Amino acid sequence: MKLKDVSKIAMHEVIDVQKGEEVLIITNPGEVLEISLSLFSAAKEFHAKPTIIIQEPKTSLEFAERSVIEAIKSEPDIVISITEKKLGKDAFGLNIGYVGRDNQKYTHIFEKLLWGDRRIRSFWSPGIIVDMYLRAVPIDYERLRYEARVLAEILDKGKEVHVATEKGTDLWINIKGRKAFKDDGDFRKPGKGGNLPAGEVFISPAVGKSEGVIVFDGTLGLGEKAYFLRIL
Repeated sequence: MKLKDVSKIAMHEVIDVQKGEEVLIITNPGEVLEISLSLFSAAKEFHAKPTIIIQEPKTSLEFAERSVIEAIKSEPDIVISITEKKLGKDAFGLNIGYVGRDNQKYTHIFEKLLWGDRRIRSFWSPGIIVDMYLRAVPIDYERLRYEARVLAEILDKGKEVHVATEKGTDLWINIKGRKAFKDDGDFRKPGKGGNLPAGEVFISPAVGKSEGVIVFDGTLGLGEKAYFLRIL
């Protein structure tokens, strides 16, 4: 499939863009810009009003450009982040903070509008490349959402997760009373957002109640240092 065809699937199946809606696409130079331009064209096919803003790639420790923060503050209907690394931090949010309509404090205007106010909807794709986008975005989203819902219900009712491997990992994780979350590509209503490509059900363990053995042998990159770890 061509990039534009895949982006039309994302605009329709994932974000459900409507005629006249404002769509803000935040991106960087390079390969991610190619994807962003295809999303721009796809949004126009649905008679929406897309805008692209380009900044240099940002790490998780760097601040977004002021113009990016101000563009998000304009409260477009949809905010899409297609970036080489991260969107970038919000200086005002970190120093002072925003209070959402839910009375919770947020350190980024994006999070305040998405989760605190439920005014926008979104998806984000840090580290995306064209090949990944073409292979992983055009999927059966109805099936994905059904399977994610089933898995979430199993985890919600569960008490423990047991992870065991031939290499020696034997871990019991207590999940009693914890709630599962779905990243199922259903970001069609205000207040909804997640990764694209989508397809994840996750749950956090009860604090201090897991036990067992984890065997590591692999790689994990942390900044300038590389640690060799892999769960086996």
